[in-house]
Amino acid sequence: MVTERLMPSANAELMSTRATGEATGELGRRQSQFSRVLAGERSRAVSEDEATRIARDLVAVSLVQPLLKEWRDAEQSPPPFGPGSGEKQFRAMQDANLAQELTRAQRFPLVERLTRDLRRGAARMEGRT
Repeated sequence: MVTERLMPSANAELMSTRATGEATGELGRRQSQFSRVLAGERSRAVSEDEATRIARDLVAVSLVQPLLKEWRDAEQSPPPFGPGSGEKQFRAMQDANLAQELTRAQRFPLVERLTRDLRRGAARMEGRT
């Protein structure tokens, strides 16, 4: 399967998430970490790399991926040139992968701003505790 070659561990974690309703491994750790940061439950300062990774993931999922989905859905190419059934089936995974690659390859001002805000918010939360 193409997706298993691209992201074998993420694909396995996604399947286990769907089956059990809980995320495990790296995916689960990232989701819980992201939830804690949004809820303000950090007890330690967020490193620059960690804040950048969280900000990139947020921008990829909430901005870039929906734009890619909208762009692909608007495509109305005739059958020989349009997407095949396999591509249609895996569009969401393709969009997610491309969104992650784009946010890592480019310098998004939004990612930089979110990184600063996450670090500033985490520092304030640490100062209160």
